[in-house]
Amino acid sequence: MYNKLIKEKFYFIIELLFLALSTVLFLRYLLFNYSLKPYSDPQIWYLFAKNFPHEFGTTQRAYGFPLVMYLASFLTGQIRVFLINIPLLCIMLITFYFIARKLGQNDGDNAWGWNILCGSIALAFLIKIDLKMLLYLANPYREPLAFSVMMGSMICLMTFVESKNHNIFILILSAILLAFSIAVRDTIILMAIPYSLFMLLAKLKNKDLPFKKTVIAGTLAFIITTTPQIIQNRIVSGSAIIPAQAAEDFEEKSSVTPGIKKEFFSSTFVGTVYFLKKQYGTGLILLAIVGVIAAIIKKREAPIILFAIGALIYFIFYSAYKQVMPRYLLVVDILAVPLMAYGTISIIKLITKILRFQQYGNISALLSSVIVFSFVSHFLASQKLPPSEGRFKMADLIKLRNDLSEIVPENAFLVGDRPLGEIARCFIPRKSAILEFIPPTRVLGDPSFFLYLEEKAEGRPIYCLCRKDSSAAVLRQQRDVILTKKFYADDYCLTDTLNRPNFYLYEIKQWTNTTFSKIIDLPTNSSEAVIAINMETLSSFPQRQVTKITLDKKIVETRPLDGWNYYLFKNPNKKKDISLEIMSDYPLPASFSTDIIPVDNFVFQLLFTTRTINEFGHLARFSGDFVSKPWPRSNYMGVHSNGCIIIPALHNDNNSCYAIRMTAGLYSEFPSNSCELEININHHQVYDSIFTTTPEDYSGSWRNISIMVPATIASNNQLPLTFNVSSVQVRGKVPWDSQIVLKKLESRRIIISDNLHINIGEKDDDWFLMDGFYEPEKIHNKLPFRWTGERARVNLPFQKNCSYNIIIKYFLEGRPVTLSAPTPLFYLNNTQINYDICYDTNGSIQSAKVLLKIPTNVLTNTINVLEIRSPVWIPANYGLGDDFRKLGIMLHSVTAERVR
Repeated sequence: MYNKLIKEKFYFIIELLFLALSTVLFLRYLLFNYSLKPYSDPQIWYLFAKNFPHEFGTTQRAYGFPLVMYLASFLTGQIRVFLINIPLLCIMLITFYFIARKLGQNDGDNAWGWNILCGSIALAFLIKIDLKMLLYLANPYREPLAFSVMMGSMICLMTFVESKNHNIFILILSAILLAFSIAVRDTIILMAIPYSLFMLLAKLKNKDLPFKKTVIAGTLAFIITTTPQIIQNRIVSGSAIIPAQAAEDFEEKSSVTPGIKKEFFSSTFVGTVYFLKKQYGTGLILLAIVGVIAAIIKKREAPIILFAIGALIYFIFYSAYKQVMPRYLLVVDILAVPLMAYGTISIIKLITKILRFQQYGNISALLSSVIVFSFVSHFLASQKLPPSEGRFKMADLIKLRNDLSEIVPENAFLVGDRPLGEIARCFIPRKSAILEFIPPTRVLGDPSFFLYLEEKAEGRPIYCLCRKDSSAAVLRQQRDVILTKKFYADDYCLTDTLNRPNFYLYEIKQWTNTTFSKIIDLPTNSSEAVIAINMETLSSFPQRQVTKITLDKKIVETRPLDGWNYYLFKNPNKKKDISLEIMSDYPLPASFSTDIIPVDNFVFQLLFTTRTINEFGHLARFSGDFVSKPWPRSNYMGVHSNGCIIIPALHNDNNSCYAIRMTAGLYSEFPSNSCELEININHHQVYDSIFTTTPEDYSGSWRNISIMVPATIASNNQLPLTFNVSSVQVRGKVPWDSQIVLKKLESRRIIISDNLHINIGEKDDDWFLMDGFYEPEKIHNKLPFRWTGERARVNLPFQKNCSYNIIIKYFLEGRPVTLSAPTPLFYLNNTQINYDICYDTNGSIQSAKVLLKIPTNVLTNTINVLEIRSPVWIPANYGLGDDFRKLGIMLHSVTAERVR
């Protein structure tokens, strides 16, 4: 007996040494790989802890983790407590080892060896599977603390049931730890199901278990420990049982589990299964099943009830979350991996029994444990360490805090875009806020944005710390934005975090001047130029009645649009510069952005995006459904029924036209929808087509569109584009919403000449391609072309009442040999045109050249539409990959020559 105790003590020392080595190497891995992420959830938990006494009764978050952080801050200080999860992760790893070790226990002489082996195998599996996730949790997430305390509770519960004396204080400790783990993470309440089943089966199996005493003591300990959480729930949600974090969801949706809905189950379940299968692999899943079977054979309740059923409950629960969340599914790993280790040692025990090595089982298990521990240590030690310069560390945070504290006055209000605003709110000793969250709607373009900004600033001077130009653009709507300092992200190891090389500190001041003047330099090599002036969002002040723009002492505008305005300035005398003056009856910005653009290079660009972009003033060019109903799942604007866009058109003459190109698609809530899009300019229809979605592609059937109109239809230097969308044809359940969604629009002026040559597939060919074309390609990596669809249209600007010859060249390549050469038909302005055709071979490339002779009576319009109709084929139907395009001809060029 004495020798046995000596051996077990020796084994225990060896075990602790190897466990300590693995933990130290794991700590090394965390310290040399972590990067601070003081934004999103970590920022929220840190702020709760920082102001714990105040936040306890006001914040909709479980109090357990912030309480531990708050208490720890008295030892570490308020800043360094942000690293609390690094030691907590080490504690979680050790606790995980001991719970797996507890699972592997056996009544017999070989208990120590098999226990250690089970724990070491579980540790190896967890490190191999979840090392990146554990590093991710090095920032203040509550999972490490929650799972550590939960596993501690499970160890105590298993010890109480399996021990001979059934010490009631161990059960009380288990109840206390369980209650506190629930206070850390509400969803651990789900463990009440396997806990209850485990105690019930334990009582049925062991009649000597003091059941009544156990229930009373455990319940009292649980209730007493839960009392602070009950108080918090009552204060925040108004109910003792509704968790604080679910207060808003319960009020709006009657849900006590934020993000969990049965409607999500059908889609998230599949993603969760795929995620776990990819993470574990078939082998580990089979080992877990073996572990359950072994526990059934040996009639052990803990592996079946606490671990298998617990893992299954959490798997089903998080399969109803709105999306697959690897961080939440870590609890499944915590419960399933010990089962995998238990299954492994069960197989090893079976092998030793078959080979009749039972007498050597203990020493074999210990030697195997040493090998597994060595693998864990080697695996951790071999992890490649990233360079220190690329990680945002505590020293970098303190440096940023000190630098900003020196520049920003103590009484200032500091706002910042994410993540800089979140960093400032946590660590900069100034009253701070996140720019995106200033208005309650969290939309930066909200007209009431500045009312909320002034309310939060409470009369303090305002500074803005931002990484994006669009953040400064928000404030330029109604304030002067003055650069205070440009920071280099590399100086603070923030380049990866910000995804930008620089960030900026601005001082924000009220507008005061009612006049603005500037001298603009003119190009001397041209007699005319386009002058662009960004008027920001002057109309956001309803008090403003007059805004006059004067160029060269001549009034050119009295009601400019918000955003960029464009003016054609003719300079026959080749002046070197002109004066710009802007006057208003209400304060103006201290400066306006201006640009000089040569007439031939002027391309107007408009982004169809939501309001979180650089130029908010462009919204003034939209009317109708464009602004009022943006598509909720896209960054692009859409039109549901009708809308209008104002495009600048600075020339109104017979010798030019305007080309407009854009990308449009149908977004629908339901597949197999279709609707008609019609575009008019000054009551002239310029485009009409049917957009269709399919079950394979119902998230945007994008197509490129080009429109051409004669310059003569422009009025007041503008072209109003009117979009009309037909009612949606829905096949199936109704109602379903849909929109025509637009990505980008560009327009430019094109001079009409006697000769026109379009190189299809080369740059800027899409100014002329109305629709029906695929992306550009090159045949044999040499000559460019585009495949047409079944129906492709090309815009051709011609002089009216003239004769033209149109020459069309297309390649006779790229088709299966079983298909005959294509026989396209050609239409001009909906009239079929007969043609002459000849064939040519250049090297190995065969091509066809078509001649269309267009008489004078056909060309009654300035803008003419050439339509190409061709029989189509689908590459995938001929074994050519998964290309399901419907291909017509390989169009290479379109040339037009006026006949004199």
